[in-house]
Amino acid sequence: MLAKAVAYSQLENSLEAGGYCARVIQEKFKHEFKDRPLNFLFLFATVGHDFEQLLAGIRAIAPNIPLCGCSGAGSITHLGCDESLHSVALMGLGSDRINFYPFIIPNLGENPHKAGEKIGQFIRDTTSTKPGEEEITATNNQLLFLFPDGFTMYADALYKGIKTQLDYPLDFVGGTAGNDYRDEKTYQFCNDSVMSNTVSGVLLTGQFDYKIRVSHGSKPLGNLKTVTRSQGNTIYEIDGKPALEQLREILGEKQFDRFSNDMSLIGLNLIGLGVSFAGKDYSEDILVRAILRTDREEQSLIVGTEMPVGSVFRITRRDKKQVLAATYNMVEEIINELQSPDNAAYFYFNCVGRGEHLFGDPEPDVSIALEALDGDRDLIGFFSFGEIAPVINEQHFHNYTGVFVGIEAR
Repeated sequence: MLAKAVAYSQLENSLEAGGYCARVIQEKFKHEFKDRPLNFLFLFATVGHDFEQLLAGIRAIAPNIPLCGCSGAGSITHLGCDESLHSVALMGLGSDRINFYPFIIPNLGENPHKAGEKIGQFIRDTTSTKPGEEEITATNNQLLFLFPDGFTMYADALYKGIKTQLDYPLDFVGGTAGNDYRDEKTYQFCNDSVMSNTVSGVLLTGQFDYKIRVSHGSKPLGNLKTVTRSQGNTIYEIDGKPALEQLREILGEKQFDRFSNDMSLIGLNLIGLGVSFAGKDYSEDILVRAILRTDREEQSLIVGTEMPVGSVFRITRRDKKQVLAATYNMVEEIINELQSPDNAAYFYFNCVGRGEHLFGDPEPDVSIALEALDGDRDLIGFFSFGEIAPVINEQHFHNYTGVFVGIEAR
């Protein structure tokens, strides 16, 4: 069995919130898993907290337990979820079948490819065998959780950097750290460290199985469009016209003018780009990309990943009913595929654009996921600025998307 416990707090005092959550975890392990030590902690919290104090509260109760996580735009657990400024979600895991190796890599924004290389090197060094040890391979399972800074993440370069160091496929899951949109920083946690402009994460190895599902619930609108001039993740021209001019034509004058003072608000008001993803049996045959910001002088759009010349896409709009139906289906699929769903630990990395900004409160999408879980099963996650998960054995970066993960020990 995978020993697990989740705590959830809305206490405003950071030291008290950390201490409360750690006590809940320790008490459950003490009374329900007497022979199983606490091996690892996942921590997600919102930016109203003093994170140094939050960690101090946790460490006062659970010293020296490896820990990893990040700040989010909101916290998600089976005990509750919210997007308030003082929200904490903590999960404790214990297993004699699973190993946890946390890390944090600085300077993500300056050189994301190098940051990826360092993660790959960490994985290689961690999994290298020593005399008398069993060889760790891709089949003796591995899963990589990633929590990069939501403002300095450049997914393509980070992913490529990791892959240069590995000679076998490895699934990545997670989400980019978020905040309340009032600051230019997000925060990443690893053991006793709190940093920004980094990528934190944890490598899981050992005897376990996992299932991953992804859904977005966005509908494509209008005709196919083609990127005709771009550099990296900046789109300058669409179908031979300036990108912003094309966006005005697609949305219409009235809707376009609503965002005239801050075009980045499009990202919080349902609109995105659906990159053509045909033949993969994935929702609507599109991968959704958020418009992160715009440049009026250059008439360009900036998105979260590379959009090379020739990329084909359609404008997309999130649909509430479609989001909820897709969420229910993906969770149900995972439950049906796990050998022992009651003994699994669950993770939900959900776009902040599918919480309060879409539904008016953060709960509807999480509530439908809990309904599909069909019971008081341990769940943790956060509302992110971008989501990380594979689709059909290929690693991708997502926006306006939910990523659900179930893990069970063998």
